Amino acid sequence: MKYRHLLISLLLAVAAAHSRADIIATFDKTIRMIVVAAEKTGASYSLAPASTGNPHPSGRFSWIAKERNFLEYYYGIDVPACPQIDPKGKIVLRVRTDTPEAIWALGVRLKTPQGEIFHFDISPALVGGQWEEVVIDVAQGKSKANWGGPKGGQLEGPLLLTGLSILANPSSSSGEIRIEHVAWEDAAQAPAKTK
Repeated sequence: MKYRHLLISLLLAVAAAHSRADIIATFDKTIRMIVVAAEKTGASYSLAPASTGNPHPSGRFSWIAKERNFLEYYYGIDVPACPQIDPKGKIVLRVRTDTPEAIWALGVRLKTPQGEIFHFDISPALVGGQWEEVVIDVAQGKSKANWGGPKGGQLEGPLLLTGLSILANPSSSSGEIRIEHVAWEDAAQAPAKTK
């Protein structure tokens, strides 16, 4: 009986070790973000220092509505996201905003080895004023758009995280969101706890 309890404890420990999402991108002074059409959107990116309840620096994305409400931010260097050849999983963003009404959708751009980029997004129900997790399902047939490369439309890994996007509410004059990190969670894993 004692060995049975020990075996169950070991199995639970192994399951717990594999249930966390893997953090693939954090925001620190080495991250370079390129803001597309910044002059038209009043969009910017800056580093937000660590604060109470957030021990890590975070990326602060802000905008003032002008001509466009679709904002694009690209990494200066693509970030490895998922090593699997047949990627099935989720991107988990740890975010905080004081303007949840200004955000209609959050998206990620993932690049295949052939150079094709897939855009995935979600309209999150953000509460605001606290750190929250936004989960974006990544699987074949779930992308909103794809372009570049051979345009075969096949989501094949290993995947690179190449950019982030924000669909802003056009009736809001401005908005901001902080992202502490971006994580990848395999489909076989339990729900992420990345705090």
